[in-house]
Amino acid sequence: MKCFQCCRLCTKSPAKDSGIDSETETESESSIIDEEIENHRQTWDSLYFPIDVLCGTSGTAVSEEEEVDLEVLLGTWKCVDTWGLDEFLRTNGVGMLQRKLAANAKWPNWDFIRTERGIRFVNHSMLGDLVEEIDLTEEYASKDGQGNLAKCRAEWLTVRDGTGMLRTRKMGDLGDWIEERKVTDDRLEFVLTQQKNGSKWGRSFVRLEAR
Repeated sequence: MKCFQCCRLCTKSPAKDSGIDSETETESESSIIDEEIENHRQTWDSLYFPIDVLCGTSGTAVSEEEEVDLEVLLGTWKCVDTWGLDEFLRTNGVGMLQRKLAANAKWPNWDFIRTERGIRFVNHSMLGDLVEEIDLTEEYASKDGQGNLAKCRAEWLTVRDGTGMLRTRKMGDLGDWIEERKVTDDRLEFVLTQQKNGSKWGRSFVRLEAR
């Protein structure tokens, strides 16, 4: 595949000697070339085609991954595994008593419900039902079970074919961290990463109710 605009510029033969120095090229000719280059950039860069493919020096273009719809996250999920929590809490200065309470806490079920601006996340935890209104259009605020406030920014991403991920960055009373909820088929993997020191912990879920 070739980009006609690109290759017309790449293979354009040099002008014949007309007795006029190249530096005296008219402004109109320069303007036309600049416009073609800009059109090339806007037309092709937005489609994520590499330049070597456009110019015909490579075989075939790499196709973009098929987007995974947010619908795959919706429904009820049951936690079946938790990993790294005690080490995460220790690394972040949590005392032994609180770590033991966390380790013995009942594993939660999670609900994800579509809303006009994003998702309503309901965490059925030992502290009761904790609700977070996740806004995918702009920054929003949330509180955890202990009342700690955080500013949040969420987005839905396609990780690879068949896999989508809700990625939320939170900054607040407990620091700066990222929550990732990755869905592949009927499996959900949650990972929380503390930005300051890179410590992580996570949970694994299976779908309990269809979306």
